[in-house]
Amino acid sequence: MKVLHIIRREYSENVRRKAFIVSTLLVPVLMMVFFVVPVLFAVIEPDQSYRVAVVDQTGEIAPLVASALDDSLKDGGRKYRVTPVEAPDDSYRAAREEHVAALGRGEYDIVIAIPSTVFDDGKTAYITRSERNMNILDRLEKVITDAVIQQRLSGEGLDYQRVKKLTAGVSLDMQQINAQGGLEEKSFLSDYGVVFIFTMILYTSLLSWGMTISKSIIEEKNSRVIEVLLSAVSPRDLMWGKLVGVGLAGLTQLGVWAVIGLSLSSFAAMGAVAMLASIHIAPVVFLYLILFFLLGFMLFRRCS
Repeated sequence: MKVLHIIRREYSENVRRKAFIVSTLLVPVLMMVFFVVPVLFAVIEPDQSYRVAVVDQTGEIAPLVASALDDSLKDGGRKYRVTPVEAPDDSYRAAREEHVAALGRGEYDIVIAIPSTVFDDGKTAYITRSERNMNILDRLEKVITDAVIQQRLSGEGLDYQRVKKLTAGVSLDMQQINAQGGLEEKSFLSDYGVVFIFTMILYTSLLSWGMTISKSIIEEKNSRVIEVLLSAVSPRDLMWGKLVGVGLAGLTQLGVWAVIGLSLSSFAAMGAVAMLASIHIAPVVFLYLILFFLLGFMLFRRCS
């Protein structure tokens, strides 16, 4: 069939272009640099100890923080070496400035300043010499929050552990009746998140590769190559050949990006498997996504 020759020609011409090769190899690298690497620096914690000074104007929070930060390193040592500093009343400002200066000299890694107003506005200061890991910030914030809430409840004559147990949240496990009358687990992400991601991939492919098809037709029209082609094949075969050929080139690029992305980071593959297992996506869904992607791409390009 003549259309097969058009498909082979369009596919081979597109995959041999320098722009195709460069973008296919460069886009995954740029995605790793701009998205993955900053996240890794923000999330992955180095196995090291941190010297923390807690300047406490209340005199109640620092001991609780020191006892709660009992995290251990791989060698069994303490991850957080906390120095509680009680600075009541007017001595708080001077104590804070003194320990911030000590932080600048490298005597501490982190200084936490807790004013007496923390019970009312919940505001404290987290001071470092350099940017710290997000997990460290979240850990310290949680410990200080628990300590402040504990003291608030204690001031009202309430037991913190009992209140915490009584106010524990409730999680809803979503289930849906299937066609056989049984129950199957569902999730918002599996129903709407996958559709959103699929739509964005389809939209991006249509935008980029649709322009490629239009550009190819314009170039051939200006160079009069299309007149020679139309003398040998019908307009329908020419259009379908271009659609399928360029579409296969686009799918090839998406496939290469997926393979490179998973190869660059083995933990990304494991994380994806864990995520898909948690949101209960049936394997057949991915077959439907590929089918509808192909049909949607061809239908949109055919109608446009």
